[in-house]
Amino acid sequence: DVMPNSRAPQVVFDYLAGEIFQNFDERTRRLLLKTAFVPEMTSAMAERFTGDSGAGEILATLHRGHHFVYLKAGGTDSIYQYHPLLREFLRARAAESLSPSEYRALRRTSVHVLEADGEVEEAAALLREDTDFHALKHLALEHAPDMLAHGRAETLETWLDEIPDEILDTDPWCFHWKAACRFASAPRESRLLYERVFKGFEDEGASQGSGQLLACAGAMDAIIHELDDLSLLDPWIERATVLLTKASPGTGADSGAVARAAVSLFVALVFRQPQNPDMKKWAERAFGCVGELSDTNARLSAQLLMAITLNYTGQFGRVRELIDVMRRTCQSPDVTPLALTVLKDVESMYFMLTADHEQCLQAVFDGVDIGQASGVNLWRYHLLSNGAAAALGAGDLVSAEELLEKMHAHREGARRLDRCSYHYYRSWLAMLRRDVVEAHQEQKTALRLAIESGCPFYEVLCRLALAEIFHELADERRTISNLRRARRLARGIDNRLMEYMAFSTYAHIALAHGRTRSGLNALRYAFGLGRDHGFTHFMWWQPRVMAELCVHALESGIEVDYVRNLIRSRELMPDVSPVTVDEWPWPIRIRSFGEFQVFKQGQPLGTGAKPQQKPVELLKALVAFGAMDVKERDLAAELWPRIDADYAHRSLTTTLHRLRKILAHDRAIGLKHGRLSLDPSCCWLDVHALECVLNEIDETLGYTRPRPPETLVTHLADGLFEIYRGPFMASEGDQPRYASARERFRNKFLRAASELARYWEEKQRWDQVARLYARGLEVDALAEGFYRRLMLCYRQLGRHAEAVDVYDNCRRALATERDAAPSPETTAIYQSVVEALGEDSDTQHYG
Repeated sequence: DVMPNSRAPQVVFDYLAGEIFQNFDERTRRLLLKTAFVPEMTSAMAERFTGDSGAGEILATLHRGHHFVYLKAGGTDSIYQYHPLLREFLRARAAESLSPSEYRALRRTSVHVLEADGEVEEAAALLREDTDFHALKHLALEHAPDMLAHGRAETLETWLDEIPDEILDTDPWCFHWKAACRFASAPRESRLLYERVFKGFEDEGASQGSGQLLACAGAMDAIIHELDDLSLLDPWIERATVLLTKASPGTGADSGAVARAAVSLFVALVFRQPQNPDMKKWAERAFGCVGELSDTNARLSAQLLMAITLNYTGQFGRVRELIDVMRRTCQSPDVTPLALTVLKDVESMYFMLTADHEQCLQAVFDGVDIGQASGVNLWRYHLLSNGAAAALGAGDLVSAEELLEKMHAHREGARRLDRCSYHYYRSWLAMLRRDVVEAHQEQKTALRLAIESGCPFYEVLCRLALAEIFHELADERRTISNLRRARRLARGIDNRLMEYMAFSTYAHIALAHGRTRSGLNALRYAFGLGRDHGFTHFMWWQPRVMAELCVHALESGIEVDYVRNLIRSRELMPDVSPVTVDEWPWPIRIRSFGEFQVFKQGQPLGTGAKPQQKPVELLKALVAFGAMDVKERDLAAELWPRIDADYAHRSLTTTLHRLRKILAHDRAIGLKHGRLSLDPSCCWLDVHALECVLNEIDETLGYTRPRPPETLVTHLADGLFEIYRGPFMASEGDQPRYASARERFRNKFLRAASELARYWEEKQRWDQVARLYARGLEVDALAEGFYRRLMLCYRQLGRHAEAVDVYDNCRRALATERDAAPSPETTAIYQSVVEALGEDSDTQHYG
């Protein structure tokens, strides 16, 4: 049956109820009066109220007789309810017919039965009606842990707020639970209450060790959730340290309180005193204690705070494990909205710091939605800041701007450290846009807020960012000042992620200032940390800077495998294309000097298969035409000269699609405004690399330049011969589209090799000269000038027989390839060598 919503006129119902009530037998009337204060009951509850084993049958009879008794559920768990007007009548009749002491006893019995059957809120309602605040206090204290565990903090707080302070003051636990109720919505008020709680327990002596530990834990957690002035943690850290050091059997501290305090102390140390010499000891104790927390929300809260600290210190493997555990825990319906929101904050921070942009944003929006639905928005700002950081790290400046605007819209409720992060990310955005002046203004504000909040970690972040900014502004004094302050703050802090960021920053600045040795040492340490801990991101990530550091690392052989993986995963590319850096992991490499070769992710791509011939021919033509901004119509006309222009264009479009599919890289070949280009950010082309080396040789060996060191010239020569491995498109014969480019590149190569040889000739290092010309002839056997210079070099070294061999090689090569003989100039040098060889023989004969 369903209870009707209509209510009969009061006067009529009073009359009917009176007539009905009087017609019941004494046993039924006694049942009705004794259950008057219970909104609903089972048969078992009715039996306990009355002591009548037949109470359930009486209720069933009243229900069947339609005597304003309604059945909510059938079966063994039948629940009966009185019509509201009948209940009002019965309450009034009880007050009239019972003595005051009997009436009070009936209500007290009702409270006890309701509490025993789990109807705690109904029991509290009776006590509140009676203004029995002492009993209400005991009821609240008895059921507070369970109510908080099931997300009923607001109800508990309402009860405690109604109890006068003079009654609450008799037991510090009252204010402990009041502080716990305020924690999610008002952490500042919660902290102030915990101070009162700690003083109350302290006055009660050593027997209240659990209370003092929980007060310490609650206060520290509230300060961290408040994120306003972390210096407030200092006295609590001291108190918790003393209490936990003494905590042992017999001190009155249970294992749950010890575990809570140990976790909170560890988290407080990470935020406020990361350089504490006992940090490692407390970390181990905290991790060992978490499992001892039996309460789901308490355990989850501890795990969440630990996960946040592990994120800050770069221990991502442990964070991932905790996230998986906490996700399973959060499937329970008893988990509070605050815990669910903080879990999303932990997830978003983890994904941000591990460079997973998309998953971070998903966690951010999920967390914001949970907060909006529940009204618990304490972590909304921090969630949005994680999203902004992820977008900045991914180079998605549009999304970053949108998220920063949302943060600005909610600035009224922002905590001080949240505001610090807002200005920090604003500065980061400006720096990525190359607006150094705005970056400086925003970062100054962020630093001020970091100092005011008392968080060393954030101050280090801000000072490292300012060092980068002042470096860009060419202010060396303030660059060094901020680096030194960051180093002083970070000294003693066991934080590998911070070290990775700090040493990377120092390496960049030192190398830019020409301090190569210290810069490379810092880079070696930073990238060693990156390899060991799998770091691929940090806050203030500057792709341009990291790409430059990767170039230095590869050129110096520093952590090559790690660096190559970092470049791939973060798609790094410096402003100046690293075409001369051998170890740079280009997705696609194209060689056109000597044999035409294409490499995809380091593996050779077969170019001879018949289905691939036309796409490969298109790629060859694109390279021959310069590889950049090549007109579609020129390529179409070159590859399909005998068909009309429209059909040729359609054929080009189809072939381009096939070529992109073969290369398997979306950006490899771009098409814009009717022009095709190889993307220099993902395609390495030996033609471009040769131009870079030629320019460097020209700049190094120009006549107005001072003589460079021998090591640099040797390096340039190695680079030249590594790139130029033979004639351009050597296997393509004399096709017109390749011939002119082939001759142009050959002449550039011969000129550059001659410049390098001249350097060694001026130093009279004839062994180096000979080696260089010999390498030149390996890639161009028709360079007659190289044969002449090599013969002269051997003559200078007295190696006349080898000089003769060089002439013989020259004669054979020219005869075979060109059906020609050596020039008179070459022959004249040969004759002089032969004469010198004869003189050598005479000397040996008469010697």
